[in-house]
Amino acid sequence: MENKTLLNEIIRVKELINFKNNSINEQLTVRIAKGRGKTLIDTGTKRQSMSFDTQDTNYKILTPQQDWDKYLKDSESTMVGLMNSQSKKVWEKFKADPNEKGHAVAALEQFNATYPEKKWDLVTVLMSTSTTVQPKESVIPVTPKFPVVPFVFPANLSPSTKFFKDNYYEVTDEFIQAVKTDILDPIQEKLKSIPEPQEGKPKAFLQSINVETSCSTLPNGVSPDGKKYTFQQLSSLRNKTAKDYIISELTKLGVLVNQTTKVTTNFLGENKNGTSGPKWTGKNEDRPNYEQYKKLDVDLDVIFNVPAQEEQTDPNEQPELTEIKSTKYKINFVKRAKKGLKIKLPKIFINLETTKNPRKKSTSVDACPFF
Repeated sequence: MENKTLLNEIIRVKELINFKNNSINEQLTVRIAKGRGKTLIDTGTKRQSMSFDTQDTNYKILTPQQDWDKYLKDSESTMVGLMNSQSKKVWEKFKADPNEKGHAVAALEQFNATYPEKKWDLVTVLMSTSTTVQPKESVIPVTPKFPVVPFVFPANLSPSTKFFKDNYYEVTDEFIQAVKTDILDPIQEKLKSIPEPQEGKPKAFLQSINVETSCSTLPNGVSPDGKKYTFQQLSSLRNKTAKDYIISELTKLGVLVNQTTKVTTNFLGENKNGTSGPKWTGKNEDRPNYEQYKKLDVDLDVIFNVPAQEEQTDPNEQPELTEIKSTKYKINFVKRAKKGLKIKLPKIFINLETTKNPRKKSTSVDACPFF
């Protein structure tokens, strides 16, 4: 009945009406009812789709890896034209992901292979990120570690000690002795305990040095060289003199100093003009209160050529955890359903009433001992 047209059905009904048989009396009733009937013709199309998931490994990349970028650039226009703005953004991330670029090539190849037949009219690109927590892998050091020892100058004197001649940048004997006590002697003692390294290797290296200087706001007088320096000029010259002297003495001890040594200086002081402390009152009786703002501070770090002891791992220590994020992409190629011409056959009820033959009996059920 489903495959017959309305015309064929009407012809069949007419044949029934003209049917003659002496043993059968029939009364034919035809009734058309409301409701859904049978669809005879439907030119619409159903929705079709195909998905590509980066978690799926059942695929083969045809494009050589060295041509991936070119293929993605030259062959994506049709597919990208079927995406909305959000899918385009995700597609750009998909292509740029170094771990997923091969999947992006495979997805584009699949689209281009199926598009001529399927005529996809929509492409969606989705992205999901998941996070897993696992113990962090212990990192095995590739190179040995060496101890870095900090030194501070002055260690036992005030930074305002008279380390320079008045109104000048020449160092005093007090400065030379303090440098020897606080820096040079401890380093030399440490160097004596270090075995001779391989030829050409130093026993120590100056990793960094920082020198800070400033003058008080007491007016500068004429210096021994006959000049009168500004605060900033004098602080800068003192800074350089102290730095050069310390580096020179370290070099004499065998400490390596080179272009990788980090050297920093600050000679502007708290007032950013070469001075620190309050403004000079102009009263001679206040001079002792200003001496404390003359300053020289030096910090340096020295690395000694002695491999450091490796730290022992505590077996009871809880492992450090790290979060690992993974990204999954999914592409859907879709061909939307389309409405077309649809012809339906109405519900037709045919009732053929027959006068029963008196010789014909109805069936029944009973038991049988032979079964």
